[in-house]
Amino acid sequence: DTTSGMPLAPMGVTTKTLGNDLTESLSYLGINTTGLLVRLAGKVTGVISSQKLIYADDGFNYQDGVGPVLGIRVHVPTGVTLPATKKNVIITGISRVDKLTLTDWGCVNGDWYPAGTTLYVPSIWVRDAGDLRIL
Repeated sequence: DTTSGMPLAPMGVTTKTLGNDLTESLSYLGINTTGLLVRLAGKVTGVISSQKLIYADDGFNYQDGVGPVLGIRVHVPTGVTLPATKKNVIITGISRVDKLTLTDWGCVNGDWYPAGTTLYVPSIWVRDAGDLRIL
């Protein structure tokens, strides 16, 4: 949008309400948030530096099936400092869907899936350093 005025504020979400998959095979509450600007507050539960990826949990204990780390996947752009685990954060970014293929059995919110299963899980893609507030 190139019109003047105040930009829209991000929609506040919880990990429980993030719309999570293209096939609608996993459950969530509320509207599908894919493509929307969202804001989530939580605690960093995992950091994968090589992928510029963190996991953030707001207490819902979401599991994406990839590993034992709880929380939503948050993609951080190059040049933005990754927070340490156990830090509280406020994250603003674009709600997206990551396509994952399990290499081993994986648990997604209590449901078990065998190796080779393709899942579409929610994620947030941070745009710049201003979208990641470390508290």
